[in-house]
Amino acid sequence: MNCCNKNNKDNTSNNEEQNKMGIKHMLIMVLCCAIPITLLLVLPLLNIPDGRFSAILSMGIFLLCPLLHIGLMGVMMKKSKKHNEDC
Repeated sequence: MNCCNKNNKDNTSNNEEQNKMGIKHMLIMVLCCAIPITLLLVLPLLNIPDGRFSAILSMGIFLLCPLLHIGLMGVMMKKSKKHNEDC
């Protein structure tokens, strides 16, 4: 956002900051999906007997991706509010 920029020099540093934040955001999003997918792929290697526990564990891992993304959205909204208050 350009609300806090006073001149062109500030604008350049703000763009660099936003670029770094975008890279961090993308990395966290990839991890939020890669971790559950990796766990689902490793689950059969753990030799957990089929049954209720295995089904619950699989479903929990499957739901981990959206839950992590909801947490990520909360963190990003908190940072956005802080940025808007600083302006």
